Amino acid sequence: MTDNDTAEPEDAPEEREGAVEAADPATQEQRRLELESLFDSWAQRREDELSPALTAGAEMSRRSRDPIVWRGVFSALIVLLSVGLITFTYDDFMYWVEAPEQPQDLGHVGERYIAGDTDLGVTSNSYVKVSGMFLTHELQAVGSKEDEKGEDVADETSRKYFICPLYDIVVQTTQPLPDKAWGRNVSIDGAFIDLINRRRAFPQDLTVTIDGAGRMFKLKEAPEWARRMVRRWYLEQLRVSVDPDKVLFFMDGETPDKYSKYAYFWGFAAIAPIIPLLLLFRALRRRKKDLEAIAAEGNEASASA
Repeated sequence: MTDNDTAEPEDAPEEREGAVEAADPATQEQRRLELESLFDSWAQRREDELSPALTAGAEMSRRSRDPIVWRGVFSALIVLLSVGLITFTYDDFMYWVEAPEQPQDLGHVGERYIAGDTDLGVTSNSYVKVSGMFLTHELQAVGSKEDEKGEDVADETSRKYFICPLYDIVVQTTQPLPDKAWGRNVSIDGAFIDLINRRRAFPQDLTVTIDGAGRMFKLKEAPEWARRMVRRWYLEQLRVSVDPDKVLFFMDGETPDKYSKYAYFWGFAAIAPIIPLLLLFRALRRRKKDLEAIAAEGNEASASA
């Protein structure tokens, strides 16, 4: 064997080692790509498994949210309207509920004035009967009746107003007002002279009286429209400011049976909020169940992955 022949077997292992070393980077890169592909496939599989549940949950939440919001807003509006109706009609309803079958008889106010009574002892928003009221500063509202000239005149059902100066009673009535003895000499009880001296009445005002039964307020607790009217009336007619603690507002003819309709208003106000609130509660319970079901499906998908 020559020297050249012995050298060839010694060089062969080195060449094979170099070939293995040259192949290692390619093998590592291929393996890295395979691992990345495997991880990507696992991630895609997990996404595919969870996607239907997540998509369904988002869609369910979107569909459920809007009805709940609108039902909540609608329920709040109904509740506010009901509370407003109850507040606005409270005095009318309580007058019907608390009024006795027979009115409280305040007696003859003229006789009580002569006897020295300084207060009628009436409770505000009560059903009373009054007799012997003098009439001063009469006002007659214009009704829908037309006279021969085609002009509107007050009819027998139109509201009339006057002031009884004995206890500062402002009266609203539909009764025909009695005629006074204008232009004639009249005689009056000496106990009423102070009304004339204080310019609260003319002598003729003290010759006729009127009786009535109805609803009586202390002015400070009367309806707002009544308070405004009386204040303006006192300033224009009597040239004095009104004392809401002393003045009474009497609505003649306003008997409790005329206010029975307010029972229906209160019944409606009490029942109206129930239906939308029940629907809102039902929608909230349904949404809670749907969300719980979606969460359970997501947990199952996570466990299977």
